[in-house]
Amino acid sequence: VLVEGQGKRLKIVQANSHATSLGVRLGMPLGAAQILGELTVLSRNERAESRALERLCAWAYQFTPVISAAPPDGLLLEIKGSLTLFGGVGELLGQVRRGLRELGHKAVIAIAPTPAAATVLARAEQPCTILSEQELPNALGPLPLEALRLEPKQLAILKSIGARSIEDCLRLPRSGLGRRTAPKLVESFSRLLGQSPDPRPRFKLPKVFQSSLELPWETSNAQSLSVAGGRLLHELTGYLRSCAALTRRLRWSLNYVAGHTAHFQLELTQPSRQHAHFALLLREQLSRTQLDGKIKGMALYVDDISPEQIAAAGDLFKRQPASGGEGWPSFLDRLRARLGEQAVRGLQKVADHRPECAWRWSLPSQANAAAST
Repeated sequence: VLVEGQGKRLKIVQANSHATSLGVRLGMPLGAAQILGELTVLSRNERAESRALERLCAWAYQFTPVISAAPPDGLLLEIKGSLTLFGGVGELLGQVRRGLRELGHKAVIAIAPTPAAATVLARAEQPCTILSEQELPNALGPLPLEALRLEPKQLAILKSIGARSIEDCLRLPRSGLGRRTAPKLVESFSRLLGQSPDPRPRFKLPKVFQSSLELPWETSNAQSLSVAGGRLLHELTGYLRSCAALTRRLRWSLNYVAGHTAHFQLELTQPSRQHAHFALLLREQLSRTQLDGKIKGMALYVDDISPEQIAAAGDLFKRQPASGGEGWPSFLDRLRARLGEQAVRGLQKVADHRPECAWRWSLPSQANAAAST
């Protein structure tokens, strides 16, 4: 179970299937829940939640540049301008759902004309698509007041006058409701229905990628680390698509239970943002890395980011290489990850009149670079 609060006021905010099978319910005091059976108790980490939300904003930037966080558990994406690019609502939502599953997240997605309405519908677990503001009262009306996440004092006042749903509140006179509660509450209903503007701060994409993952249990198994690293790589590829960029260097960190941290990096022969290629190189690297203890977490940092270059159109009759085969840059990357950085090298010219000094070893990606002085 996941709990929040302090001292004797700890209450359950999340529970897995085993806990619910014992009779544990959300909102239940921890003391009452522990009577039902043996439970593993985890404390809510709001700072980690905030960081995860920021990383999801960066990942979702590939779908629209207009993104806002709705703490503690929501994302707001303005998708009207992206529908044509992605082929309609259905195709766009399909890509979002697949991506969130790959990242290990469960989500409820709702579409509405106003950000407040979309947030309320999603938090009430009402996945729907509403395209007109005229449909909002009917869609929002049956929802309980708890879906608004009001302050406890405001919620108590509304219930004291007999309001149990959003529809009950919409029937009340606005002036009287404002006097009994607060003008801000009346304004929130206006924003909910699109009768007042509701500007939200936009998320700004960071210039570097940085993400970490705390493992659910300590491990020294390379395959388990590869699976965990794959989630970080899904975040990275989403970020690179958002930037329309590529990278040739991935910096990894492994955090040991003993307290020390090991670092390694993957160098690519050619810039890329292919998740499958990144994951293959990570598996090869971890398979030959000597792990000297249990690992509790891992992190990925990428600052070598370059804009994607669109190749100019060439000869229309130029013969294209056969598809399906592995390209030579990917083959070299795989060899270097498996055998080590120094096992595969290239030759680079050096401007020197002495033949024995007119060359030097280099990385494969630099083998065809211009001669240096």
